[in-house]
Amino acid sequence: MIQGKLMIIGISIFLIIGISLFFFNQKAQNDPQPIIEEVNTDNARKENALLIISITDGLNNPAEIGDILVNYQESITVHTILDGTESNIKTRSKEIETKVKSILTSDELKSIDITPYMNTIKVVDKSGDVIN
Repeated sequence: MIQGKLMIIGISIFLIIGISLFFFNQKAQNDPQPIIEEVNTDNARKENALLIISITDGLNNPAEIGDILVNYQESITVHTILDGTESNIKTRSKEIETKVKSILTSDELKSIDITPYMNTIKVVDKSGDVIN
């Protein structure tokens, strides 16, 4: 009789532990996991270099354009020697931004996903202030 009760208690404990582990495992599988995207650094470097060279060549204005910085799959920043006090600075900034967008959609850059860059093109003046 005591053996029967011990057996029932043992089976009950086993079932409780088994069910608990099953539900814990289900919850762990359903919890959203952070998405970590691996970036191939060689591809990122090649893409950034291609973008910088294409934009530099396309703008073709070394007297006005300084550095071009590409934050991989995020943004493009065009540093200029424009003075923030110039009256036509906004117009000139918009022309540069439009030209960069045109360059991004060129056949030369078809191998690159340009979507992340299209709305994050910054043109900055010689003081580093964003113009556009």
